[in-house]
Amino acid sequence: MRELEIYDWNKEGSEKLENSKFRILDTTLRDGVQTPGIKQPSLKDKLRIIDYDAQMGIEAIDVCLPSDPKTPFFQEGIQCARYINQKYPQIEIVVLARTIQSDVNATLTFGEEAGVKPSVILFRGSSDLRLLAEDWNEEEIIEQMRKFAAQLTERGHKVICATEDTTRSRPDFLKRVFTAGIEGGASELCIADTVGYADPTGIENQINWLKREFAGNTHLKMQFHGHDDTGNAVANSIKAIEAGVETIHVTWSGVGERTGNTSLEGILSNLERRNIHKYDLSCVVEGARFVANSLGVPIPRNHHLVGEKVYSVESGIHVAGINKALRAGLEGLSGIVYSAVDPRRVGRDHEVSIGPLGGDHSVAWVLREMGIDFTRERSLALLTFARTKNSALTEQEIIDIIKKLGKE
Repeated sequence: MRELEIYDWNKEGSEKLENSKFRILDTTLRDGVQTPGIKQPSLKDKLRIIDYDAQMGIEAIDVCLPSDPKTPFFQEGIQCARYINQKYPQIEIVVLARTIQSDVNATLTFGEEAGVKPSVILFRGSSDLRLLAEDWNEEEIIEQMRKFAAQLTERGHKVICATEDTTRSRPDFLKRVFTAGIEGGASELCIADTVGYADPTGIENQINWLKREFAGNTHLKMQFHGHDDTGNAVANSIKAIEAGVETIHVTWSGVGERTGNTSLEGILSNLERRNIHKYDLSCVVEGARFVANSLGVPIPRNHHLVGEKVYSVESGIHVAGINKALRAGLEGLSGIVYSAVDPRRVGRDHEVSIGPLGGDHSVAWVLREMGIDFTRERSLALLTFARTKNSALTEQEIIDIIKKLGKE
């Protein structure tokens, strides 16, 4: 038997991922819950989401924007921070703050009440669109970034200097804002593709530009926060890691405003197909379903790894390919004949249905799963009915058709 070779046309990118010490930051509890029309998760549910993150091996969690100590979001954020600190000290606790005094004061209060020093993503809009819409003064923005970064770092907080709408911002102004943040003590920079405007080439260009502009800051790290408005969030995040970013932001099932954030499961799929088993996938299906139920946001049926139909097969040609791999004794490879990620990696298996595009292999598979013997007569009857119905057969329809054949 010839040796199997699954050729990778992006070996260079895969090697960069394999050699990278990247981390994942889950922002479901902060950015994900901004999804319009969702049900806000209870504190109990938030702690359970943290448990799933910890089980998977997620390295950082964004718990909230602690802007007002009087709100339940602030108090629940404190409980989440305490929970992480006590139960999962290996996870970095992160909060978001605007470059305004009230936010910085509230963030300092948050840390004192929680008994932790959360890392702070300190942000301000930087694109001309935001400056014009808000009538902001560039010099004030720069001074505020420097001032508030200094206030936070002086109190022992790690500061990530972030700009909103980074991917639509002028290089000259971006450099001044980031420089001000670094002068105030920020140790990391965060690129935010706030409206999902960028593509992978643009992300790579911007990261390379930042690396050149701040080449003298050898300990400076970068983060990337993506949105999916143009369908590029996952690809942009993968490209960001390849280009040298240390931390990417995700949400469970990509929940978030508009078309959502970078999907955790989409990132995990990309890592798995490259045999990068950095995260424990044993709970990803259960975790995604829990988050969906908690937020009242259904998981798309074709969503990476966890969607209801993501491993469903109906085409006779595809089922035949999987079947032939099994018959050839290639059980270990059967899961990737027609899938980039083996469903068994997330505790699932292929699910075959008998539909209009099916064939004998589809029928044989389904009948075997039901404990029914395959015959050509049964196959013909089932496929004929499926094509007449123009959709997949239910289990009861299959049973009824076979019973009817037995009476004829």
